[in-house]
Amino acid sequence: SQECAARRRANVGLALIAVADPRGIPQLKRENPAKGKDEQIDVEPWVPEGDELITLTSGRLFHTDRAVVSLMLARLRILDRTQGQPKILIASNPGDGLPLLETFSRNTGRELENAGWKVVGRYGKTNLTAKELRDLLPEQDAFLWEGHYRTLIDTYEFPKWTEPLRPSVMFLQSCLALNVEEAALLFNRGAVSVVG
Repeated sequence: SQECAARRRANVGLALIAVADPRGIPQLKRENPAKGKDEQIDVEPWVPEGDELITLTSGRLFHTDRAVVSLMLARLRILDRTQGQPKILIASNPGDGLPLLETFSRNTGRELENAGWKVVGRYGKTNLTAKELRDLLPEQDAFLWEGHYRTLIDTYEFPKWTEPLRPSVMFLQSCLALNVEEAALLFNRGAVSVVG
């Protein structure tokens, strides 16, 4: 629309939530700008091509059971009404091979503490076990994973976990982590949002 174009020119951020089956609005394959990695990456169809600035924040609401989409929206209201200090679990660099990422995670934790969050941080080679991670996760309002995808999936067996979650926001910051299979499992357990 003309309004969208005007906002883009003014660098005013826009937000879009797509409520549709991922096959209904499929992602596009684009050349990966990071040379030496995968040749192509999946992107949303509204992401501009080339070097144009991305000004449209987007998210998707979907589930194999359409009734769960309404439940996901209702969880947002519960999250908004949560009493007390918000809690976040940060698991960063558990394999101890990503020191720069760990530095960013530690600073993120400090800034969240400055903003009033109760932060449970597990950084670097802290002997974080799958059991500890699994036990801590249901108590959190947010979870930030910053590490290798295979560590989360193979070492911690994340997709096998079934414990109900609080209405919470899940940040999966690793290559390949944001996919339908893992996101659906988190939504089924109670997550409000999965970001990656």
